[in-house]
Amino acid sequence: MALRIISADQRLAEAQGKTTMAIFGPSGAGKTSLLKTLPAADTLCIDLEAGMKSVQGWTGDSIPVRTFADALDIAWRTPRTCSSGWP
Repeated sequence: MALRIISADQRLAEAQGKTTMAIFGPSGAGKTSLLKTLPAADTLCIDLEAGMKSVQGWTGDSIPVRTFADALDIAWRTPRTCSSGWP
């Protein structure tokens, strides 16, 4: 398969205004605090570490993930872009 270059306009059109991100870093780097800078009405936080106490004033929605079954449930409900269809 040949690689193709797409323009920023094409990429943005395909994204349909959606952004998905995962933020990783060492403890104390400010990952949770970064959440306070995101628009609450347009953001869903998947809380993997019970770390929402530091952002109690943030008014957005969150999903607490406390068990492996919770994680699987989210994985199955998340749209997949992988051509194999996993999970």
